[in-house]
Amino acid sequence: AVVSTQSGHYGRAIGAKCGGIVVMFLLPFLIGLTPIKASKLKNAERFTKIANCFGGGVFFGTCFLHLIPEVNRIKGVRCLYCCNLCKTYTFQTYLHGYFENIAKYTTDTC
Repeated sequence: AVVSTQSGHYGRAIGAKCGGIVVMFLLPFLIGLTPIKASKLKNAERFTKIANCFGGGVFFGTCFLHLIPEVNRIKGVRCLYCCNLCKTYTFQTYLHGYFENIAKYTTDTC
């Protein structure tokens, strides 16, 4: 038997944790299966590209979002943080254009 503390709060906490675990497994799993369903669409390649860009943006945004509290803790670093964000974006844009240019002039030999 589960010992209840503070009138059943322990049982509710366990239920919430188990529910969270199930949701955190099922949601990414089902979303991860969408490219399989999308492959049957006529614009499957475009959908996959958009999904990849969105996923990359989520990871990129999460990375910088978690850095903000650290930046706020150290005085005088905000400007450096913003400059590094701009440098990263500029570098990414440059590389994207560079590789797109290479892809135009490269021919497939297969």
